[in-house]
Amino acid sequence: MGDNNIILEEDISCLILGLKGGICTMKTNSMTPAIKQGWKAKVIPIEPARLKIGDIVVFYRNNLVCHRLIGIFRKKNGGFLFWEKGDANSNFRILDDKDVLGKVIEVRDKNNNIVNPKYWEKCNLYDSVFIFLHKKLVVFRRIIFKEKKNLITHLAGTLFWKVYFKLGQRI
Repeated sequence: MGDNNIILEEDISCLILGLKGGICTMKTNSMTPAIKQGWKAKVIPIEPARLKIGDIVVFYRNNLVCHRLIGIFRKKNGGFLFWEKGDANSNFRILDDKDVLGKVIEVRDKNNNIVNPKYWEKCNLYDSVFIFLHKKLVVFRRIIFKEKKNLITHLAGTLFWKVYFKLGQRI
């Protein structure tokens, strides 16, 4: 018999999490400051079509991962692809809808106190979106202006970061 018949504890956890939901403990700081290492997240199963940008999901990629969705795209076959990113990470990755196990609906700190949803739902979402938009703006500038700095790109960049900081003060 091959090793394929061995069911790992994590495989069972993924199966249960995808079918019934459950509680996950954060083992890294990838979602800091929204969800810190050692905090617990309550996860419920959800249809990928019901997910939206900003949702925090749990998925399987060689191990259980909890990250925020920063982009949603419909596949030709009717499924979805997502861009996911840990709030503390600098880059995003592509996630297939079939790998999503559930959505985080509640967060508890190490003392088992419920963390205010307004905090963890919004925390760093606008950072993720603005970093993504800034990368696209830089690519657009390279294509249109051929790396040349000029008054238009300077004003656009200044305006971009002023909006970023104004929004940051409101969250």
